[in-house]
Amino acid sequence: MAAGRRAWVDSLFSDLISLSHSFSFCSHAAMGSSNNKPILPKAYSTVGQMRLNGVQIKAYCEKCRNTFRVDLVALIMVKGPDYSLIGQHPPCRIIDCKGRCSFLVSAGKNTPMITLDRWQSD
Repeated sequence: MAAGRRAWVDSLFSDLISLSHSFSFCSHAAMGSSNNKPILPKAYSTVGQMRLNGVQIKAYCEKCRNTFRVDLVALIMVKGPDYSLIGQHPPCRIIDCKGRCSFLVSAGKNTPMITLDRWQSD
């Protein structure tokens, strides 16, 4: 009985290893060998998609290090739902600060915030 269990475990590990190789192959094939940029999630593509998917978003000033909430509803009303924040760096809201802000996004509560600049084209 132990030999049968050992064969089953070996078979399972073999399947897992081949599965992991196929996933890494798929991710490299999808991203392309010359382009190592991450693929932009649809939820982060426009302010309308962010609102629809409940994305948490903040603006962070790199100079004074203040963080501001971003009102997606107001942004949609001013710029429209198809407006993209990728590559955008608005001026800081602090009066005496001459810094520019980066946008940080999170898929929801208790998930890490990441910068939208990671998807910015060079």
